[in-house]
Amino acid sequence: MPATVDQEFKVVGVEQTTYGIAHHASCSARGIPVVNVATSAVKRHFETPQIIEATLKRAVPLLKGHRSIGVIGLGKIGLELSKSLRNRRRRLMAFDTNPERIELLEKQAISASVEQISSECTFVFGCTGKDCISPEAFLGKYSTVSALASCTSGDIEFRGLLQGNVRWDKLCRGDSRCPTLQTELPNDRVLQVFRSGYPINFDNSVESVSPDRIQLTRGLLMCGVLQACRLQDNDIARRASSSLMLSPSYQHFVLNSWRKHTVARDRCHVDLGWIERESQGFRIEP
Repeated sequence: MPATVDQEFKVVGVEQTTYGIAHHASCSARGIPVVNVATSAVKRHFETPQIIEATLKRAVPLLKGHRSIGVIGLGKIGLELSKSLRNRRRRLMAFDTNPERIELLEKQAISASVEQISSECTFVFGCTGKDCISPEAFLGKYSTVSALASCTSGDIEFRGLLQGNVRWDKLCRGDSRCPTLQTELPNDRVLQVFRSGYPINFDNSVESVSPDRIQLTRGLLMCGVLQACRLQDNDIARRASSSLMLSPSYQHFVLNSWRKHTVARDRCHVDLGWIERESQGFRIEP
């Protein structure tokens, strides 16, 4: 965003994913308020199972012939993906910079470093949500990895690898807009990087989640836009924080409306207090 925009206009941002606008240091430094849809309780707790289901539906067919799987990053998606893969009798190795997240797997996976995963696994899922995985770990002569796939909305875990001094050829799988990239390494190993899309659609489908279920996310995002519009002239909000909570009352309305029109597995009662406790950001009702 041009530096002069927020000087000429009252700007409020809306963050849809955790890789969104809040990660741009310029917004925080300039004090631009951002409505956090990504860290809202309803999105985190009710959308995540849908994303995990979509991930497994599309990723498991890619695992044919791979018996040793690595997962790097054990947030909500990485943790649930690891548990499911383990239940499918896969040899699983997992890594996270936070040791407590490894413990949540309850010995269902082998705790390992990125280097160990690279030297013992053939398929690796990146679930960190940021580009923090060393390219050398997968290009080195001791690496056994032949396939990599991102499972987060940023699709950037392997960006450093893709932007390095390696020639990548496009291997289209039915749609040239979403190619798999591959490179031949000196040790006669072929390394592929599946382009997973936003957030998960390895099969190049327009949406990874069914239309009736994705309405939850769309409803929350619309509420984020409406809240941003109403907060434009709220000087208290602009001075209080650059990170604003998506209105608990908006979240509550969207969740209840969505439940009326879809088969939701979780029918537990959700009140405004729980939504506020589980959401992040400074609360100012629009």
